[in-house]
Amino acid sequence: MALLLTLAAPVAAQDRPDVFTTWLEAQRTLLAEVEHITVRVTSDTELVSGPTTRRVAAANELRLDRGRAPQRTLLSLTLDGEPIHPQRSAQIERQLDDLGGPAVSRLAERSMLPIMILDQVRLAPREAMETTREGQFVVVRGRMEGQLPGAGPPRRNRPPGRVGAPLPRGRRGAPELGPPRHEITLWFEEETRQLAVMEHRIVMERGRGLTIRTEMARVDGLDVPLRRTVRGEVRSPRRLRSVTVQLFQQAEFHDYAIVR
Repeated sequence: MALLLTLAAPVAAQDRPDVFTTWLEAQRTLLAEVEHITVRVTSDTELVSGPTTRRVAAANELRLDRGRAPQRTLLSLTLDGEPIHPQRSAQIERQLDDLGGPAVSRLAERSMLPIMILDQVRLAPREAMETTREGQFVVVRGRMEGQLPGAGPPRRNRPPGRVGAPLPRGRRGAPELGPPRHEITLWFEEETRQLAVMEHRIVMERGRGLTIRTEMARVDGLDVPLRRTVRGEVRSPRRLRSVTVQLFQQAEFHDYAIVR
């Protein structure tokens, strides 16, 4: 899957490799030495559909073992302030995962490390400098078409909320939706070349979509998520109709354990 770059005022690489390539190779080398990584994630999610607002607070543990897909263990879940029985927790969390279909399903696992997304696309970035109140950064912007690498087909679970207006449908009754477009921006600290922020915009049909902004931290050499904000609007299927859902989520990643 190609990543096509559009960037004004590029900075020439001169006699050194570009920042992204150097960073990617270093992260690959470090990750190859890791046996497993665990992290605890706490999140607060607000879902608005018409007059209905649902609030979900969750705690999960993510684990990544060498050669295996990431695993998630649900630790606790509350819906509108009420604790959810463990037998219902998994069902409700699956429904939340499905709100954006394949574009956002299992987002936390797939973006547990930014390299898990960026290492699976061909990227030949050009750089630009950007100065903010936090300092000076080397910025890389890109775009890829289709769903995220490793994303499967959307599931058909019913999401929380109320029924909305139906989507236009094809001959077989399936929604006529095009593939999402992914726009990625990376901010690297100028001096340390550490990945400071990753912003991932998922653009869906009719201008809907999500913006995922992740602040990064360096733990034992790896650049990993520290805080993440997700906001936007998606369409989610419910039986033969679909519902428009406005989504806002704040998540924090803490208690990293990296075993080599």
